[in-house]
Amino acid sequence: MSLESRCLWREFNELGNEMIVTKAGRRPFPTFQIRLKGMNDNVDYIVMMDFVLADDKRYRYAFHNSSWMIAGQADPSGPPRIHVHQDSPAKGAHWMRQTISFDRLKLTNNPLDDNGH
Repeated sequence: MSLESRCLWREFNELGNEMIVTKAGRRPFPTFQIRLKGMNDNVDYIVMMDFVLADDKRYRYAFHNSSWMIAGQADPSGPPRIHVHQDSPAKGAHWMRQTISFDRLKLTNNPLDDNGH
């Protein structure tokens, strides 16, 4: 698997990219796009994405020094909310012939939303 637009992702990472997540949900930018290889052409695959906490901390932004600071323990994570790509299931040949875009993915802070992640 390889990440498309790797240079753009690297630039955003260096800048400390962030987004405001709402209950209605927001599509992340840049869009998650990947390429897959090494799959069996005639076997069905399901492509999915999941997000997990990077650590067990809660952070707040300190405007006076333009940085993130630890502000306590994170809330306990809930059950996994996996986003299954809309083309799933599909043959390996399908997945390998094109860029796979998660452009319909939305991130939300609403734990009751079955469509957001």
